[in-house]
Amino acid sequence: MELKKAGEITDFVDNSTEHKINFEITGDAEKFDKFERSGLVAKFKLSAPVNMTNMVMFNHERVIKKYESVLEILNEHWIIKNEYMIKRHTYLITELKCKDLRAQNIARFLGMVCDGAIEMRNRPLKELGADVARHKFTTETEFKNMQWKNDTLGKVEKST
Repeated sequence: MELKKAGEITDFVDNSTEHKINFEITGDAEKFDKFERSGLVAKFKLSAPVNMTNMVMFNHERVIKKYESVLEILNEHWIIKNEYMIKRHTYLITELKCKDLRAQNIARFLGMVCDGAIEMRNRPLKELGADVARHKFTTETEFKNMQWKNDTLGKVEKST
């Protein structure tokens, strides 16, 4: 707006959105050539220095700490991020192992039904359950315990 008041540009319209920056500046072509030669960034004040002498934030122990450089902040917080990435990776692997074991159980059960090793027709559910136990299939309770241990492990490590 200062440039408009000074007469260096004739109009300025801000068409920017939340995700895109778009300014329309109109004025004399000769002045714009002069601006380009002298540097548009400086003329239109598109950059500003950032004061980094007072970088104070909470550290991983939830204590306020003053940092001397951006690199010091990155180094400290990368350690924490890396720990949580490892925990997430472990959690996802356990979840995938549970899904894989469940799929193997289903495939083995269906194979045994097709082969006639387990008969499903006209049998009480208790007898079918006894067959499943006899063939040592992983039960739903065992799956839930595996998942629960995985969930609890993450919560216990997080709280310490």
